[in-house]
Amino acid sequence: DLLYLVGDRHAEEDRLVPMLVDGAPNPRGASFDEPGDPTGGNRRSGARERGPRRRTRWRPPRRTDTVERLGDEGLLPAIYFVFSRKGCDDAAARCFREGIRLTTTEEAARIRVLMEDCTGSLADADLDTLDYDTFCEMASRGIAPHHAGMVPAFREGVERCFTEGLIKVVF
Repeated sequence: DLLYLVGDRHAEEDRLVPMLVDGAPNPRGASFDEPGDPTGGNRRSGARERGPRRRTRWRPPRRTDTVERLGDEGLLPAIYFVFSRKGCDDAAARCFREGIRLTTTEEAARIRVLMEDCTGSLADADLDTLDYDTFCEMASRGIAPHHAGMVPAFREGVERCFTEGLIKVVF
């Protein structure tokens, strides 16, 4: 299924909406993409907007809410695209800070083994500088960034863990 998650300011839970209905684009889909149009895109053609733009009920969902919802719906593992290296790092760190855990005890232990395997050639001083312990703890919870700016050993560890289905979300 192709699904679209949209934040709802009027509900406790974001809405998970099918992108296709009977094989065609969901007719309600466009209404979620009109951030400044409270009519959901049903304004008369050529009609002028007066006054300040009103905020709609729809908003982008928070990344942490999205990750938790994907887990609740059984939609993991997932690759969550973020279009900057810093954004990838920040998204993974936020999930970590908010205490999200997507792995079992056994999976977390296996992740640590694979990460140690990949980083074994790095000196302890380098690992300290790179804050390896925090990175490894984050990965052991099933969350990790992945981008070209990462230390190759860290990136390889993430790739191996994701390939084995251990890391559940990469940014």
